[in-house]
Amino acid sequence: MRIHPSLIAIALVFLCGCATDHYYRTVSFPRVALAEGERIESVEVVISCARFSAIHHIPNDWSAEVVSPVSEVSTLKAEAGHGSSSLWSSRELAKFITILVCDPSCFSIKGTATVFTADSERTISFTQSDFLR
Repeated sequence: MRIHPSLIAIALVFLCGCATDHYYRTVSFPRVALAEGERIESVEVVISCARFSAIHHIPNDWSAEVVSPVSEVSTLKAEAGHGSSSLWSSRELAKFITILVCDPSCFSIKGTATVFTADSERTISFTQSDFLR
């Protein structure tokens, strides 16, 4: 029995969960404008029609979790282990992940950063245009 090569290719597309026009992209977390005394304690990145393929840098004493795709939506969450390891700048999150865009027609990316001071906490939201500059 001989299996036609095109059937193998189609099967691989379905097994991988990505269309054939996929591509990789290295992504930096957008610049976070911090007020006096603020520090970044956590970040979250949500992608649609894509997969997280690599985390290149996790700041010292931070944890990271990638939640696999559910209805084509994947999430990466990262947070400081202690207040003292929170970030004074978002520069440590430059080029920190690589994603595989599976379907450019429905691809999207958004995220949040949670920042704090001794007195307050706030969440900053970022859109796709912030990530893809």
